[in-house]
Amino acid sequence: MTTTRVRPRWLVAALLLVGACRPSLGTRARPDWNMQSEPTRASVAELRWRLPLAVTTDLDANPQHRGTPTFDPARGVVYVGALDHGVYAIRASDGAVLWRFQTLGPVEGEGVLEGGTLYIGSDDGALYAIDATSGRMRWRFGTTAQILRRPVVTADSVYFVNADDSVFSLNRVSGEQRWRFRREPPGGITGGGHAVPST
Repeated sequence: MTTTRVRPRWLVAALLLVGACRPSLGTRARPDWNMQSEPTRASVAELRWRLPLAVTTDLDANPQHRGTPTFDPARGVVYVGALDHGVYAIRASDGAVLWRFQTLGPVEGEGVLEGGTLYIGSDDGALYAIDATSGRMRWRFGTTAQILRRPVVTADSVYFVNADDSVFSLNRVSGEQRWRFRREPPGGITGGGHAVPST
């Protein structure tokens, strides 16, 4: 009988605090000869907390997470997607999970926070509008290819691109499609990838 060893893969959401530290062993703090004050000490980043967002086994394909956190300084909340198909709201001060929203695929893209709503894409091909306070879904717009790039949000529209080289324009409030443009790939052998929308 064989057993599968579970190996945690740390997808880390962390907050760094810059603080004073002691000088390295065998070295002395270098004084500032131009100032009549105590010698200055070097500062380094100090890890305050970390939060595991996914656990994989030896049988997994060892996916590489590409998600980027979105920070709300007014509420002190970090929003980040994970390979476990979840979108997390994490309190920045202590790493506590405030809510988790389940999608139908890994969430590797970066979200955009605007007007109390988090707009974020998923590998399931959908763009989600999630209430940033409660974690409830406002709307979901599905496409046929994964969404890895952050959307662009304006006063009344949301623009995003999926991995099929299609650009979409949606009504920001309802999530209804206004238009779609697909760039036809050139002939011959081409490389993959798609651009980020910009305004």
